[in-house]
Amino acid sequence: MDSSFKNVSALWLEDNKLFWKESTYTKYLFISKNMDKIICDCSLEKINSKIVQQTVNQILICNAMSITTIKTYISVINSILSFAYDNDYKCVEHIKITFPKNQKNELKILTQKEQKLLTAYLTKNIDLTKLAVLFALYTGTHGGVDQRSISYCYIDKTMQRVQCDDKNSKTKIIITPPKTTNSNRMIPIPKFLVSILKSFNPKNENAYLLTGLEDKFIEPRQAQNLFNKCLSDCKIDKINFHALRHSFATRCIELGMDYKTLSEILGHANVSTTMNLYVHSSLTQKKKQMNKLNNLVKI
Repeated sequence: MDSSFKNVSALWLEDNKLFWKESTYTKYLFISKNMDKIICDCSLEKINSKIVQQTVNQILICNAMSITTIKTYISVINSILSFAYDNDYKCVEHIKITFPKNQKNELKILTQKEQKLLTAYLTKNIDLTKLAVLFALYTGTHGGVDQRSISYCYIDKTMQRVQCDDKNSKTKIIITPPKTTNSNRMIPIPKFLVSILKSFNPKNENAYLLTGLEDKFIEPRQAQNLFNKCLSDCKIDKINFHALRHSFATRCIELGMDYKTLSEILGHANVSTTMNLYVHSSLTQKKKQMNKLNNLVKI
């Protein structure tokens, strides 16, 4: 029985392939092929926490990989070891690694002033490129319009670029159902945006809204490039396209939307996820809230 890590990882992939989404499988396939960054092609019985910790420390010293990426690799290693242990291979069931404390970087989102500036730019001489950004900014999603009623955005698919096991291509775009039932949802669209969408609504109900074609869509990488140009034209510092979703969530709370409604619009299973990940309080907002304490003091 071949007890090399490489062989057992291949068996682990094959054993789980039917239970994973294609995107999950290709992600783990890519990781397993690059596992030698952390584990050399050695037998399972030689793998332990001490050896892996030494390798991880060296990687961190050289800044060869981020802590987040290493944690993903360690998670996969432990899944493979658990699979091997359950199948009577001689090995440890899991390894435990200690990481330095990871400083949390505050995500940059649009301020209210920047959002107003960007909105004015997007709505002036609007085209499909600007519409893509405007749609994400005011719905918190990159989803499509429900053809039955243009007043709603219906989320029932996700699009992502994944690693490809094809010699002729490195990556490919796949379209799959959302990860959870909460992600499958219908979102009302603000009235001002509905009137704009009506002028772009494709005649072919099977066409993608932002291209007007059935066989052509705007993929995530294109969306970022389009967004970068909009930010540059508005002289706003560069931020990630996904920051539009965070900006949307923060504006909703600032304008008084209740947390439960926002959580369902964003497709989260619970409110805590929404508050911890997607709502960012600006210094201006903090000052406004703190000044409410003045009402308790009579001078």
